[in-house]
Amino acid sequence: MDFWHRMIALVRRPSVLIPALVVASTLAALAYVATPPRYVSSATLVMATTEYGSTEYDDPGIPANLTNPMLNFADSLRTAAAILIRAMNTPEVFDALGVEGGTTLVIGDGSADPQLLGVNGPFVSLSATGSSPEEVEALLRRAEEMMMSNLREWQSKLKAPERTFVTLAEVVPPSEPEADRSRTIRRVVFAFLAGLVMGLGGVYVTQRLIALRRRIRPGTDDDDADRTEAVPVGGLGDRDGDGAVRDEPGEGGRAEDRPTAVRARGG
Repeated sequence: MDFWHRMIALVRRPSVLIPALVVASTLAALAYVATPPRYVSSATLVMATTEYGSTEYDDPGIPANLTNPMLNFADSLRTAAAILIRAMNTPEVFDALGVEGGTTLVIGDGSADPQLLGVNGPFVSLSATGSSPEEVEALLRRAEEMMMSNLREWQSKLKAPERTFVTLAEVVPPSEPEADRSRTIRRVVFAFLAGLVMGLGGVYVTQRLIALRRRIRPGTDDDDADRTEAVPVGGLGDRDGDGAVRDEPGEGGRAEDRPTAVRARGG
């Protein structure tokens, strides 16, 4: 409690609070300048089949039942999307795409997107973060091209009919990169609080050191404090062996009738 009482007392003193605020504001400004903005861009793709569905007939005379790909979503497409997402989230793929340094790339199924909540479809969501708008936009484009290329290559290896290849269609193209200053704000707040604590803490420690130095200075101990003793006026008289003052008659009459004075003696 003594610590908090002293800190509250320090905060109430303008001579302490104002310099601490100046230090905190300076650190916050430096943190803002030293933290560059981060740019974020995102895109959403969906898996779809061709108009021929998932089957190609060997007999050209048998007409295929044409279906609308937008109405042909099924668990198989969601499974294919999950396989593609898992295959893209590897260190090798990130290295090939140039994800390094402060650049990040997130590939998911869109479950983190509030606009897709409740929609159970084969979505693939991409989000890139980097230090420049051009960097994040180019990263998203490279990621989309790699996913489409891998998806086509896998189906070719599985000897799937080309007319039934699953494709990726852009639902939301890469958005315009926007500056994200959340990291900057966190650093500014942290720097301001750290500067304020450092300023007040420095004053508190300084005051405690000064008080400690005064306490341990020679000649200020309690045993060396001045003490008082009552002695008779007109003479100190003689002391008995036990240190008591022995009464002796003098000019002022009996010792018990003479006024007394307080004499200070040290040690």
